[in-house]
Amino acid sequence: MEITSDTVDEIATAREAEDVKPATVNRIMALVRAILRKAVNEWEWIDKVPLVRMRKVESKRIPWIRREKALRLLAVLPPRLPAMTAFSLATALHQSKFNAAPKLGELL
Repeated sequence: MEITSDTVDEIATAREAEDVKPATVNRIMALVRAILRKAVNEWEWIDKVPLVRMRKVESKRIPWIRREKALRLLAVLPPRLPAMTAFSLATALHQSKFNAAPKLGELL
């Protein structure tokens, strides 16, 4: 049996049919590609590595705020917010985590 790009795509398509997210499919494809490379370079089982196409994944990264912009933000906040905001920025605390923190009354 010859391993081709079509063979590898069938694996990815089968996983997608199971309602797996594209990032998960990409991790599986990265593993397949690594195995195929070993099969060529170390084990000499096959002659060449077929093309392994990765799926497009949306980036969910939160952009960083630059120091100058953070200082401008802190300068225009109401008096009760700069310390909390500076702490959040310094520790990269995400808003969802900050809002999920227990209230003082819940701790007593």
